[in-house]
Amino acid sequence: MHFDVPASQNYVAAETQIKILPVVRPTKDAWLAYRKNDVRYNRILGRFSSRLVARGLDLAESTEVFDEDYSDSDGDGFSNLFERSMGLDSLGPENPEYLPLKVKDTTDGRQGISFIRYQDPIQTTGEDLRYIVERSINLRTWTRVGVTHDISRDINLGGGMERVTFYTDEPLRKGGKNFLRIRVYKP
Repeated sequence: MHFDVPASQNYVAAETQIKILPVVRPTKDAWLAYRKNDVRYNRILGRFSSRLVARGLDLAESTEVFDEDYSDSDGDGFSNLFERSMGLDSLGPENPEYLPLKVKDTTDGRQGISFIRYQDPIQTTGEDLRYIVERSINLRTWTRVGVTHDISRDINLGGGMERVTFYTDEPLRKGGKNFLRIRVYKP
């Protein structure tokens, strides 16, 4: 496609713009600083404190535990540690594509789960984050036995993060139940 431009029209080259972006190591301190500078922080803290005060905790205690690893600051069912360890938003709703995903069952009936994690948490974040995939047939007892990491499906996402996939070793029996979960902890 060709466009004729009148000769009388003058063009000026755009000025070069340079922006320097600081790269911050994703440590717990950086996470806390980022949270506290988020415009949603005080609103979510107020909502969190109100929930705990309604359960009998005093306001000072509820404010104190807001940023703790075991707390679920935004009330979405995931602890702050879980969200931080997967690069999720601990102050708001999660984008479903970043949450753990059920992988389509294999042709032989094995079940799978895929999630995002730090490749080397100690090197990247300075924290010893442990990602444990477990299965259950009754949602009461959980075991790591019978679940295997499929390294061939790992995807490097950059920034020290990867998407990994785990599958059950055995296919699901007809009429049987099997549940998979990811647990994150720090020793």
